[in-house]
Amino acid sequence: WLWGITAAAVALVAGWLAINDATGLFGAFGAILFLCLLATALVTPLLLRLRAFFFRGAGARWLAPSLNALLGLRELLRYPRDLSAALAALMLAVATSVGIGTMVESFRADFRAMLAFRLDAPVRIDGAPQLLSEAAAWLEARSAEAADELNLSPRYRTRSTIAGLPVEVLYRPFDARLQRSYNLQVPLTEDAVLLNERAARSFELEPGDVFELFGEPVRLAAIYPGYGDAGLRVLAPLQPNAGRGRAVSLDAAVALPSGGEAVLDQLLLYGDEAAGAESVVSQSLLTELRAKFAELTVAEREAIRERALRIFDQTFAITGSLTTLALLVASVGLYGALMALGLLQAPTQVLLLMLGQGRAERWQWLLGRSLAVALATLLLALPLGLLLAALLCGVVNPRGFGWTVPLRCSGTAVLWPMFVTLLAALAAGMMSSQREVTR
Repeated sequence: WLWGITAAAVALVAGWLAINDATGLFGAFGAILFLCLLATALVTPLLLRLRAFFFRGAGARWLAPSLNALLGLRELLRYPRDLSAALAALMLAVATSVGIGTMVESFRADFRAMLAFRLDAPVRIDGAPQLLSEAAAWLEARSAEAADELNLSPRYRTRSTIAGLPVEVLYRPFDARLQRSYNLQVPLTEDAVLLNERAARSFELEPGDVFELFGEPVRLAAIYPGYGDAGLRVLAPLQPNAGRGRAVSLDAAVALPSGGEAVLDQLLLYGDEAAGAESVVSQSLLTELRAKFAELTVAEREAIRERALRIFDQTFAITGSLTTLALLVASVGLYGALMALGLLQAPTQVLLLMLGQGRAERWQWLLGRSLAVALATLLLALPLGLLLAALLCGVVNPRGFGWTVPLRCSGTAVLWPMFVTLLAALAAGMMSSQREVTR
């Protein structure tokens, strides 16, 4: 009962650290630490329970028809404290591999969603406000001369404060295309804005809440993930400028109703969009644009996507290698534990030898022992690994980077550690059994 109370207390502390945002990253990683300690402490009691089950009662009756299974499993569970340290180390290695692998696969899927979200336009143009305004004018004139259908979507930037904290305010024209990107069911009204998840968490705001921006009340229409945003960000609709006679202003700066101005910092360029066709911008137009405005950065969607995915894969390539290495190191500890277990089982080996058991039967018994160790480890490690992945995606990432990564279970992230664990356990069993069989 004392152990049960201690385990319940550790679980409660881990849960409190996970749900209390005030604890920050310290609390998030503290919850992971307490869960790992709790799982490690579970190993010895579990082996003791299994020993009691298989030494008497239904477990013993199930194994009675097979002498190898009966003796092998009983001898494996006869010394639980000698085996628990190696099992705990291997369990933590497997759980860490599953947790990190699942988090990386979830992050990869989220990263692809972020790219689709941010790279809606075929071409993105960045640079100084005045050059962007001149490029916009040139593109409009070029489109009129060549009778090409081009659509420009400007983005203006300024800064403000909300509740004393600095925020970045972006103004964009919310046409039907942009509304679909942000999953908005109805058009934004003049007093409606969007917040990235980091800002909404910082100000404890929910959709429908009203707060002040530039001294005027505004309503939070929706919260968007804000993939990769470094700070607090507000996204507001850019209202049409009736005096210019077109959808939005393309000047280097626009005046804000509350005073001050926002400067042009980006242009999104969309090409001709036939019914059901993807927006395309001709390469000849981009070549002319780069030649005329060499100071501007003209980036194409596919080039950005390919480079971003390549960098992502390179960044996390080392992760898989490190987790696999951790599994192999833990397997070395398992090999040592099995060697020690073989010494303790010497009397049983002598008995089986005197009863006439052959080498093949002894190999079968000893390798089955290793397989039982691996299966027991996986039964403990897989739930812990998925729980670690949930904490990494739902607690660590929001507190560290500002947005939640939806958890996506991946077969690769789970099956690869399982395969390595089974292979390593069998290899450790074969190496440790070699001396026992030939003794």
